[in-house]
Amino acid sequence: MTLWSHENLGDLCDLITDGKHGDCRNEDNSGYYFISCKDVKDGRINYENARQIVHGEFAETHRRTDLKPGDVLLTNSGTIGRLAIALDDDKTSRTTFQKSVAILKPLSDKITSHFLYYSLAADRYRLVNSAGGAAQKNLLLGDLRRFLIRVPSLSVQNDIASILSAYDDL
Repeated sequence: MTLWSHENLGDLCDLITDGKHGDCRNEDNSGYYFISCKDVKDGRINYENARQIVHGEFAETHRRTDLKPGDVLLTNSGTIGRLAIALDDDKTSRTTFQKSVAILKPLSDKITSHFLYYSLAADRYRLVNSAGGAAQKNLLLGDLRRFLIRVPSLSVQNDIASILSAYDDL
């Protein structure tokens, strides 16, 4: 029998923060992407209509978020609960995001990226209900850090993620 523990996301991640609290200047074809919640869907970052911004403003925001392959993105304002895992491709290192998107950097000795992604996807209803606000719902970073999920051993996490990923690939 495998024991599952209840853990706060803040204890499972090296960093949980959101993107830039403000706007950036557009620069078509710059190759530096500024993602919003509309660009996070179906488990991926959709670059098709993503804004491109000037390098200097990208660099300023990227220092804070430092998106890397395997990081999990979660929309936390407006449309709450959309998820994506940053891929290991050339666009990832040139991507940053607005405050409507939070980044979760999983601690690899505690939780895998894919298990974290699937756990949050399965608990989307509770995530949405954790958000507050009257005019527009917001999932505060402090609430996100205290959000509890059930976590098995890394080997069980890998087994679960492997099975679920196979279904996603279909």
